[in-house]
Amino acid sequence: MQATALIYALLLDTNPTIRAVQTQRIVELAGEPACDLALTLSPTVHALGRGTRIPLIDLALGALKQLRPEQHKVFRQTIHGLIQADDRVDLFEFVLHRMLKRHLDRQFNPQSQRRTLHHDISEVLPECFVVLARLAWIGGDNDSAAANQAFQAGLRSLALPRLDQSLPDDPQVPLQEVNRALEKLAQTVPPLKKTILNACATCIGHDQQITIGEYELLRAIADSLDCPMPPLPLEVPTQEIS
Repeated sequence: MQATALIYALLLDTNPTIRAVQTQRIVELAGEPACDLALTLSPTVHALGRGTRIPLIDLALGALKQLRPEQHKVFRQTIHGLIQADDRVDLFEFVLHRMLKRHLDRQFNPQSQRRTLHHDISEVLPECFVVLARLAWIGGDNDSAAANQAFQAGLRSLALPRLDQSLPDDPQVPLQEVNRALEKLAQTVPPLKKTILNACATCIGHDQQITIGEYELLRAIADSLDCPMPPLPLEVPTQEIS
């Protein structure tokens, strides 16, 4: 129960109205003891800061893999309820979903394994553009010039002939589009996955500053591609908010 309660605690909103909806959903779906433990853990989890969220999830994954199938079903239903409490999905919730999908579905939903369908980068270029654009805008902090420089650096890392591709104008590339792109990119051959992930790392490392948001999204991309995280040029700040 501690591992599941830890994940619930990470998802609890600071807005009292949303938090009240979330706690009610934990009680309804996972039970009152799980809710009490999540509320107990919440102050400590939030005091640790954004930079600890991914490491905390990593620590919990081993225990989550030991859940019984019926416990896992309750856990995933509860996670869904918590994420949907405010009728929107933020970046961290998206990242958490991708991490759980990679690390737990193999065990609890083996029929969901993807086939390898794409062997050439040309087959998935639109999806690469979507993912690189979201990364570039996160790091660019709504500065179109900085975001475009990062985007172009990522494109060059794909080692293709010169691409005349401009950065999309929308700073908020919808996460639904990113999700669809990652589902297709996950169907590429392993060497291509590595190339794509390295391009993403090049994109966020272009300005020599890596924000929490960039790091979290890169982790979601790495998990979606079933690749280890590439080495990053700088330490990720533990408190910076992107």
